Amino acid sequence: MLVEQESFDGRSHLSVAFQADTATVVLARSGPTVTVRSRSGGGGTRVRFTVRVTTDSPALTALSREEIFNDDFRRFLAAARADTAHPERFRRLEREVRGMELLCYREKLMAGLPTFATYFAATC
Repeated sequence: MLVEQESFDGRSHLSVAFQADTATVVLARSGPTVTVRSRSGGGGTRVRFTVRVTTDSPALTALSREEIFNDDFRRFLAAARADTAHPERFRRLEREVRGMELLCYREKLMAGLPTFATYFAATC
């Protein structure tokens, strides 16, 4: 199943393709929603499917940590990394930093990662 969307200015396109074994999985689209479910109908049944996202939009230029964060914050992060008594603190901070890096590009700054990471169980 292929879902496509044109950008507001019409200069680029986004495609999302869902693939699954149709003998075991049902893919259904209703407006902007795609539903993936097991043909067996079991509540806890696992389904396997693949999602492929493509665009013809030009790639964005990522900003480096040095461009995003100031010296004080980078020193704070380095101190947290060096604190071997509390490694979980650094892991949480590093996840937040990587999340910010995913949102910061020379051409634009994006928003929404905490919400979408929650929805899709994303890990950075």
